[in-house]
Amino acid sequence: MSKPSTSSKWKQVKLADYARIVSGATPKTSDPRYWNGDIYWVTPKDISDLAGYPYLDSTPRTLTAEGLASCSAEMLPPGSVLLSSRAPIGLVAVNRIPVATNQGFKSFVPDSASLNAGFLYHWLRANRAFLEDLGRGATFKEISKAVVSRIEIPLPPVDEQKRIAAVLDKADLLRRQRRESVQLADDLVQAIFVEMFVRNPAVEDWKSRPIEWMAKEGKGTIRTGPFGSQLLHSEFVDAGIAVLGIDNAVKNRFEWGRPRFISPAKYQDLKRYKVFPGDLIITIMGTLGRCAIVPDDIPEAINTKHLCCITLDHKKCIPEFLHACLLHHPTVLRQLGVRTKGAVMPGLNMGIIKELELPLPPIELQEQFKRVIAASTPVRLDSEKSRKVMDDLFGALQQRAFRGELELSRIVLDYSTDLAPALEPEKPASKGTKPDSAALFLQAPEAVKAVLNDLDGTVSKGEQIPWSADYFKYRILGVQPVPFSFGEVMQKADSVFDEPSYEEIKDMILDMLGKGGDPAILSQSFDLHIDENTKETSGRKEIVFGPAA
Repeated sequence: MSKPSTSSKWKQVKLADYARIVSGATPKTSDPRYWNGDIYWVTPKDISDLAGYPYLDSTPRTLTAEGLASCSAEMLPPGSVLLSSRAPIGLVAVNRIPVATNQGFKSFVPDSASLNAGFLYHWLRANRAFLEDLGRGATFKEISKAVVSRIEIPLPPVDEQKRIAAVLDKADLLRRQRRESVQLADDLVQAIFVEMFVRNPAVEDWKSRPIEWMAKEGKGTIRTGPFGSQLLHSEFVDAGIAVLGIDNAVKNRFEWGRPRFISPAKYQDLKRYKVFPGDLIITIMGTLGRCAIVPDDIPEAINTKHLCCITLDHKKCIPEFLHACLLHHPTVLRQLGVRTKGAVMPGLNMGIIKELELPLPPIELQEQFKRVIAASTPVRLDSEKSRKVMDDLFGALQQRAFRGELELSRIVLDYSTDLAPALEPEKPASKGTKPDSAALFLQAPEAVKAVLNDLDGTVSKGEQIPWSADYFKYRILGVQPVPFSFGEVMQKADSVFDEPSYEEIKDMILDMLGKGGDPAILSQSFDLHIDENTKETSGRKEIVFGPAA
């Protein structure tokens, strides 16, 4: 069983002695009197949908007072810590609104005088494996109230708890920002694909072709791997000819996973399953429909029966284009029965893949898309690598925090709030000044100018100010030299505000891009230029924003 970190500096206490443990319940779903009221009602999915964001501010489903009274659920005050106790175990959030939960929770109402909600939140997150090991049950695992009551946690003084929560909040924010930048890079590639191959007016002139037509001529250019007795588990060896499986394609890009090899002698019997550089491999068992392009430096290898491997005729279709089609093209996804992003594919086999049809653009346009992919891939891989490093560092920071090994003397506590405090602010990188209105592409309305002018005075002294959405919008975003990146505006926000709201900034930019339905104020693009003659690339090679045309 995984064991939580402990510290000799602090006493270990039973969680039940410092927090009230509350279970949840569900009213009868068939009774309309119980639903669509003004009481927020939480399910584990609602916590999962936060995607690591610590705070819960609303829920899609609500109860009436009559619905709450009809079951054993009870109201949890803001600042409670919600812990999912089944399906799955270990999702955590802090509610900033009064809520009730369903029966999939064992939630905590901490005694704020001795246990900080932010500290408990981070401790539970850091020890999810330990919590999962506590689960019991034949059909599905669940942790009971009795089990939760016996959990012991380290208990430093409450001010130290707040400092630990502040450090972990800040580190977790940076980690989520990095994850968001990775997602933005992936979304941009998808957007470029859609503009080039879905919204392109020339699509009407392109002939629809099945994937089978795009494959190289010859036997076995679309193939699966050896079945049944052709390759037994007992025939795998420690070194030799590589065998590719689901793990090599599951992230929609090629990665080396668990090592699998067959002997050179066995390879002679299975040579017809050889994979070649530039082949497209698609998962047809387990996690369906994931795909990757086999790299140019692939050693001698075959694929398993869990993959469909396609060797394309590059004069008709290049792998980068078909790879993107299988992930993003609505015509292809419709044929595969995928109607929403992230949906599970109902079924996939080699026959279905062969028959998939799509409008096939000119090879020159496919090659142009390939150059965009080639230029953006290093940036995306660097971002992904950075994300992994930050995840590892955050895990190490959590362990050190709960072992009492962090130097916390620079943390300044704000006793007016029980929210996680901020790191003691360093002097801002540059003093703010009231901007020249001629430089603005976002003009502040008269109603907020007086407030902005007052804040200008504070910022001009080199002091940080509380988060203000208006100040960010009109004094930072509105005067940012274009084009600018998300990282640049966040860096400026970090220097001006004591606690910049990453989520509000992200949502504000998305709204300005027109994602909320209003006219777009901003546009986004990938700052990359390719010389058609030399094929050399220039530009910042990242997503940038500017005024909408």
